[in-house]
Amino acid sequence: MVGKTYLERGKSVVVLTRWGKGGGPRNSLIQREDGTRVIRPFRGLRKADWNVTDDYVSMKKESVMDHGKIEERSLALHREIAKKTQQDPSLLLELRRRLEQAVGSERYSESVKDALREWFNILD
Repeated sequence: MVGKTYLERGKSVVVLTRWGKGGGPRNSLIQREDGTRVIRPFRGLRKADWNVTDDYVSMKKESVMDHGKIEERSLALHREIAKKTQQDPSLLLELRRRLEQAVGSERYSESVKDALREWFNILD
């Protein structure tokens, strides 16, 4: 719950902390898109479809996605990765480690590994 994206009246908010006694969260400190922080009841917040970024929230889950939607989703993920690594540069070491692990794995096809190798160029 803490750190996850929810919707408040259709707008993305991030839960920063929660508190309450007994059977579950009652109040939450949230941060709205404009950066303002408010305390409000957790009740009434809705789960975001993708729970990653605003770009994902705007996309509806579909059983079949065309290539354009897949590209949109990939671009949104790449933006989120860039944002998080700017906030915490130590994540770049973990990212590089995971890329090396994936490229060395037999789990992925060569075309997927080529796409992963592009990240090494971006990181350098």
